[in-house]
Amino acid sequence: MDFRQKLDYFMKDNSINNLNQLALKCDIPYTTLRDCYEKNNADNSRMLTIRKLAKYMNCTTDYLAYDELIDPSQSKIDGSDFSFLNNNSQSQTEYDDKIKELETKNGVKILYSTEKPLTQEDYLDINQLVLEVMKQQEKK
Repeated sequence: MDFRQKLDYFMKDNSINNLNQLALKCDIPYTTLRDCYEKNNADNSRMLTIRKLAKYMNCTTDYLAYDELIDPSQSKIDGSDFSFLNNNSQSQTEYDDKIKELETKNGVKILYSTEKPLTQEDYLDINQLVLEVMKQQEKK
């Protein structure tokens, strides 16, 4: 499913009539969203734009970026299923366990403060940072 199909499906499923409405709901400039839609990808989009869209659509940024991902909770790092994030009752232990899983699968060490509990957005940001580091290492 390509980028345009994902947006079309989401808009239909959520009674959003056009890109302008989606852009307003996501706090993204209409022209930015239209350009991504017309190019049928988000390759050259700013990360902030993709994050806002993913947050509103309740999906991973990878889901929007990779055509082969068909589940909104999937990540490209390892095909992991992040559907547990859709459950609003997740505990700090669940986040800690998922971060340990990311560390093990990707050979990285993730350090974060335990002064405040991790949120879903924090976890997705950590996941995205790991993905970016992995991409940079692949280029070397």
